[in-house]
Amino acid sequence: MHILFIYPPFSNNGFWNDTEVCKLIGAKYSSPPLGLLTVAAYLPQEWSMKLIDLNVVDIKKRDPLLKTEIIKSDFVFVGGMLPQRSGILNLIDQVHALNKKIIVGGSDPTSMPELYQKADYLFIGEIEETIVKFVNDLVNDLNSTNSSTPIIYKSTNRPQLKETLTPRFDLLEDITLYLQLSLQFSRGCPHNCEFCDAIQLFGREPRCKSSKNMIAELQSIFDLGYHGLIYVTDDNFVGHKQKAKEFLKVLIDWQEKNGYPFFLSTEASITIAYDDELLELMRRASFRFVFIGLETVDQKVLATIEKEQNFKQNLLDSIRKIHFSGISVIGSFILGFDHETKDSGEMLVKFISDSNIVMAQVGLLDALPNTRLTNKLLAENRLLRDDDESRYQHQMALYGLNFQTIRPKKEIINDQYQVLSKIYSNKAYFDRILALGLELNIYRKYSPPLKHLPKFFIAFWIFCFKLGPFTMTFLYFLRNMIILSIKNPKALEIVIQLMAMFVHYKLFLPEMLAMINKKMELTDNGKQQ
Repeated sequence: MHILFIYPPFSNNGFWNDTEVCKLIGAKYSSPPLGLLTVAAYLPQEWSMKLIDLNVVDIKKRDPLLKTEIIKSDFVFVGGMLPQRSGILNLIDQVHALNKKIIVGGSDPTSMPELYQKADYLFIGEIEETIVKFVNDLVNDLNSTNSSTPIIYKSTNRPQLKETLTPRFDLLEDITLYLQLSLQFSRGCPHNCEFCDAIQLFGREPRCKSSKNMIAELQSIFDLGYHGLIYVTDDNFVGHKQKAKEFLKVLIDWQEKNGYPFFLSTEASITIAYDDELLELMRRASFRFVFIGLETVDQKVLATIEKEQNFKQNLLDSIRKIHFSGISVIGSFILGFDHETKDSGEMLVKFISDSNIVMAQVGLLDALPNTRLTNKLLAENRLLRDDDESRYQHQMALYGLNFQTIRPKKEIINDQYQVLSKIYSNKAYFDRILALGLELNIYRKYSPPLKHLPKFFIAFWIFCFKLGPFTMTFLYFLRNMIILSIKNPKALEIVIQLMAMFVHYKLFLPEMLAMINKKMELTDNGKQQ
């Protein structure tokens, strides 16, 4: 049997779509489709399998390639997240137009299965418990006719992950097309944030893979010849701190034995700053970046959305402690909560500046399906009907406020405009990088292979050219390089990586600010409620 996996495209103008940075080193996209690679591991391994990631395929070759491969396949598998919704729905139509059957799964089909009723097979939830029955059904269905409704496979329990299979990383035809490779350690988060859909999808009891399985996945990636950044895709890597520590100790040993081929990033809660042992283990394992949902610096708001973990200790001190461990915090902030004030935007600007968080996502609150926030808004008759399902195909920092807000919507949207304008001005961005570089206490073990050095050398000079020689921005860059070369040379590598991100912001921010302006105009004209 021939199986075709297709990963739908993300929006080209997403706030975190750093394709311009990828281009610097010859990559095309940030990460491969880990979910589809995992599904592939659970299918009979004698089946023929092919993966097409539409995020890395040349757009001129996309349609003829898809048509050819769909025709050759027996079944097509498609999976994705909310920002890929339009792409998944389009693929269902394309596959059916060629008289083939399609299997759909992922976080968005799980949250909104009613939107995917044209699929032939629909997975809701995690696959580990339902995949065996599905495979049997698939074999029997090879020559059957199409049904008007999907066959649904819904997991009734949350599977344990101790003996999960290693994703089929070998299906990636060219690992150099990606800025980073990824793996998953755990699912579930113990916190109870009101607006978060991760706990709806994966529960509040963290389930972790065994250290043995994690090392097998790392070894599989290493055997492909990959060296570089590994992104651990967990919603909260430290949801189960003890198991995270156990894995980190094994990871440190493996890194040392193999010459530290990887450095890592992940998503975690601010509670990593409350545990010195955990933070030191992450440092020694070569974690360099951690994405943290900070949301707001207003403690009253944090209390009302049940994000108490963010104010158990001083938030600014916690960020500085993480930075001193050599790990750079990527911060996520949200505007639109009920108890915000007219000062909320300026409070964010000050906090981001004081904390030296270089990369900060500043989005608008969105009531996602099945969350407690959505249920509350429904009870209060404040949730707005969404007639534009394609809005999620647009960049993610702009959608949101799909409910009647307490503050005027224009005020909230203007706050977003002002915050982004200020924190991503050339001077503010490079100033934060310099301040961060001075406080990072780097535990530097990873070194790129010698064969990669020419690529990085070329990327460095392309980056310098894109900054624009003889501009103030280039002078900020030189200032940072000179000062850090003298005062903290170990931080130079991570600082250069952060400065390279400016290529993305320089290109994307003007477009994004124009879109925010348009959103304010629509709000003024009453076209957005």
